[in-house]
This record gives sequence, structure tokens and C-alpha cells, in this order.
Amino acid sequence: MAGSRQSWRSTMSISKCVVASQYVGHQVGLYRKFSTTEGKVEETAANANATAADASSGGAESEKPPVVDDKELISKLQKEVKDMKDQVIRSYAEEENVRRIAKRDVENAKAYANEKFAKSMLDVADNLERALQAIPTDKKDDKEDPVLNNLAQGIVLTEKNLQKIFLQYNIVKYGAIGDVFNPDLHDALFNIPDANKTPNTIGQVLKSGYKLKDRTLRAAQVGCYVPPPESS
Repeated sequence: MAGSRQSWRSTMSISKCVVASQYVGHQVGLYRKFSTTEGKVEETAANANATAADASSGGAESEKPPVVDDKELISKLQKEVKDMKDQVIRSYAEEENVRRIAKRDVENAKAYANEKFAKSMLDVADNLERALQAIPTDKKDDKEDPVLNNLAQGIVLTEKNLQKIFLQYNIVKYGAIGDVFNPDLHDALFNIPDANKTPNTIGQVLKSGYKLKDRTLRAAQVGCYVPPPESS
């Protein structure tokens, strides 16, 4: 009986030793497997970090802005400033021209506002002038014919008053015998050959000319003296 117990205890001790040995072996295997896996993970992480660092450095090098020469940049900026300044000057000059033209148009509109009315009154002045020319000189002061005398005096006064009104509005009558011919002021309708007269002067006035300030309302219609043709 005592021998059986001792044998059972020996068997149990051997079983415990086997179990302990198997457990230790299993733990060692797990440790080795874990160590290998952890090493691989660390190696993989290290490789990934290295690859990311290389990519980052490579990207930084590729995204690095190109080097620009300072002189070239300054020259480019100076040209742009010059072009912008030229555009501003041109725009200002155009604006000044438009303003000056508009101002001149307004002034001309005010100064020559009565131009059409003045031209229409020239026919009245011409008729009064013709009426005076139709009366003989010796009859203008004829006391024996008071009717004709009063008519002549009335025409003279009317013509004088009309010319006075013209002057108030800067309308000036011109064109007289002996004046120098001016193509801007006179219309030469015919020539008068005369060796005793100064060539290119007015010898006869058919219609008087009129000016409104510095603008010609109507050119005077005249005949000019010219040298007579040479006889062959």
C-alpha cells in the first residue's frame, strides 16, 4: 500500500514536469513568434517612414520656385510702370481734349445762336440798300418834292437803324470800292480791266458782305480790277 502511494506520487510529479515543460515550450514559441512579428512591423514602419521622407524631400525639391534674376524682375516692373503711366497720360489728354471741345462747342453755340436769324435779315438790308441806290442823288434833298424827299430820308434812317442793330449783335457790314480782294471775304464775279487802277482791288460791289464776329455770314459779291490784256 505504501509502495502504491509512492508510485502514484512519482507519476504525478512526472506528469506535472511534462505539463510544465510543454507550457514553457509553448510560451517560448509565442515569444519568438511575437518577437519576429514585432521586428517585421518595426522594419515595415521604418521603411515606410524612410519612403515618406524621401518623397517629401523629393517633392520639396520639385516644388521649389525657380530662381529669378533681380535685374530682370526690376526691368520688367519698370516697363509695366512705364506702360501704365503712358496709358494714364493718354487717358488724361483725351479727357482734356473732350472737355475743351465741349467747352468750345458751348461757346460757339452761344456766340452764333442768332446766325440763322442774321442771315435772314440780310435780304432786308439788301432791299433797303437797293432802294437808296434807286433814288437819284439830286432828288434825295429835293425840297420841291417833299414826298420823295421824305421817302428817301425814311429809307436812309431805316437802313441806319438796321445797321446799328446789326452792330449790337456783332454783325458787321463790309465791302467797298478800293478794298483789296480777299478770297475768304469776297466772291469775284467778274474782272474789270483797267491799267490805271491797282490790280486785285475791288472796282464794283454788287452785294455787300457781312460778318458775325470772326465768321463770314455772306461773302461780298464784287468785280475786281485787273491789268488789261497785252495787245499782240
